[in-house]
Amino acid sequence: MPWDDGDGYAAPQKFRNRSLVFGGGPAVINSDGDDAEELEAQVYIERVGQSYQHALGNRVRTLVVEIVIGVMFWFVGVAVPILAGWAVFALAANGALVVLETRFRATTLNDQNVRRWALYRVIFAGIAASPYGIAIFLLPANSGVIPELLLFIILSTTVSVSSIGFSVLPSLYLTVNAMTMGLLTVGFLTKPDPLHLALAALSVIWQVALLRKAWQVSQTSIEGIRTNERLRREIAQHEATKSQLTDLNRQKDQAFQIIGHDLLGPFTILQTYSEMLKTSADKFSREKIAELSDNLNQATEGSLRLVQNLLNWSRAQMHRVEVAAEALSIDELVAGSIQELEFFAREKEISLGFHPSELTALADPALCKTVMRNLISNAIKFTDTSGEISISSNDDGEFVSIKISDNGVGMSPEQIGALFDLGEKTTTTGTRGEQGTGLGLIVCKEFVDIQGGEMSVVSTPGNGCTVSVSLPKYEGRL
Repeated sequence: MPWDDGDGYAAPQKFRNRSLVFGGGPAVINSDGDDAEELEAQVYIERVGQSYQHALGNRVRTLVVEIVIGVMFWFVGVAVPILAGWAVFALAANGALVVLETRFRATTLNDQNVRRWALYRVIFAGIAASPYGIAIFLLPANSGVIPELLLFIILSTTVSVSSIGFSVLPSLYLTVNAMTMGLLTVGFLTKPDPLHLALAALSVIWQVALLRKAWQVSQTSIEGIRTNERLRREIAQHEATKSQLTDLNRQKDQAFQIIGHDLLGPFTILQTYSEMLKTSADKFSREKIAELSDNLNQATEGSLRLVQNLLNWSRAQMHRVEVAAEALSIDELVAGSIQELEFFAREKEISLGFHPSELTALADPALCKTVMRNLISNAIKFTDTSGEISISSNDDGEFVSIKISDNGVGMSPEQIGALFDLGEKTTTTGTRGEQGTGLGLIVCKEFVDIQGGEMSVVSTPGNGCTVSVSLPKYEGRL
């Protein structure tokens, strides 16, 4: 149910994540929704904020009018104590409004406080305008009609001018008008002679005309704010879209670079070595043939791994990866991955240590196998001969964490920062010259993220690397 602040505009009750900051710079609106209700809530926040931004001009005009009225009181013979009391009241009322406006500038306007600040604005504006309205009751009975007519002219024009800054909040128009012209009309009606009745009628006509104009100005101002907010949102959306397209284009270029260069390299090796075996096998020794066969095997495995990663990455980019979460034994996942890669670890005399934990995650077995294979393969690639790789798992409350630690070459902070950015060429050669593309870790992170997990890397150059993967813990139900 919307609430109404008294200005004829119903502000929506449901706000989301919005704030409007004034003072020291332009107003900034933050929003997380584009629906009509959200837009109107933003518009209301901006209107309340703008009603405070016109404070200085209103205070100057108010002070000038109060000085003029004070001088007129002096000339028509208002008693000094009454004049002094009126002056103190006028200054105090305006001082209270200045304090309010000063405090507002140090405040962030949001959905929790916007209604309160709108109410403050209306109440304090009425208090500041009240010295105008009571002025008619302070004129001496024998002052004649000239001072009263002069007061009417001053107030009727002042209300129009001083309310210019309130066009975004019509309730302020109504309040200032009621506290000045309304009281002035009442003062004329207390003197029921034809001249004062005519002045009262003229005052009422002026009030109606003023409020009608106020409504028109208000609607124009509100529509302008609404249009600006829509444009602001559209610009932000276009900028976000532009950024996404730029990023996608950069990823596309990098993908083509991988396909054109990194995939071409292993196939060139395959072609070269297979051609050598085809044409000169009878001229090579057994040891040479074994060496060429080993090179062919490495090139084939590298090509296969790259193709698999490219396919996995492309599926993730097209959002075609389906997550089939089930109870997944961490011990079985790690043991199966170690078994597949143990041959490569033995070739480099690397020890693979694993500490079973009997923990169970709620995850997709196929995706997690891809992640484990990539991470353990990476650890083997960047660990020196006779090195060590340790794999452990821990219960972290709602998550199960898996850590793959090695004592290999490690990475610098700059390398870690660019690990998951396809646009950055971060791959380095392994300790035995193994080649890679850097795509494997990107695939791993995307597969972990879509399962509701997290992946992080801690490393220092020369001191190895630890990759942590957190997956949702299985709680005994799917």
